Amino acid sequence: MVGLRLDWFLDGGGNLKQFYEGKLAVAERGLYGAAGIAAGVGRDRFRADVTGAGLGQRLANSVRGVVYPRPGIRTLSPAAFIFSKAPRIISAFESGAVIRPVGGQKFLWIPTENVPRSGRGRMSPGAVEERFGDFDYVPSLLSRGTFLAVVNARRSAKTGRARSVLGLKRAPRKVDRLVMFVLVKFTTLRKRLDIAGVARALEAEWPDIAARSLAQALANEERS
Repeated sequence: MVGLRLDWFLDGGGNLKQFYEGKLAVAERGLYGAAGIAAGVGRDRFRADVTGAGLGQRLANSVRGVVYPRPGIRTLSPAAFIFSKAPRIISAFESGAVIRPVGGQKFLWIPTENVPRSGRGRMSPGAVEERFGDFDYVPSLLSRGTFLAVVNARRSAKTGRARSVLGLKRAPRKVDRLVMFVLVKFTTLRKRLDIAGVARALEAEWPDIAARSLAQALANEERS
């Protein structure tokens, strides 16, 4: 087939520049499509690694995959860019990290399940004190240097949620001592993600992805 086409051009029956530009455009479309496939595969594997580590769908959904350059710019070297909109959290679980208090604080305040939800997260220590009253700080019997921030409250029999006893006209029959926060001087996040491994596997698969996408682009041109 190639020989026949070359004979045709040498006989003056075609436009060599037009032929070349056409094939170049096909190659560009094929490689751009391959980069899009790689971006999608990498994004999905990245997200699966996050959810598999038990870090939740919300963090997994922060992962995105895009192709550069943007459509409309011709290139034979497109790039698949996979990233997270929460890079600090991802980085901490990728390499492990020691988290310490900032801003002059002595402790990290880790909320327990007793802390009511507010918006997408748990209430802050200040908001909890406003609702339930001042904390009592009790040394933990399990970890030296750790304290428990405890309040007087009552737990709903129906929902199990903490209810404030402040401002009640009658004292409730039963008042629970609920741990709202655990105060620690630091905490260690262990490595739970292997994003580098996901990237290495995708790089190894790239030649095959590119070859398949180029073959599909050429087949589409032959049919058109």
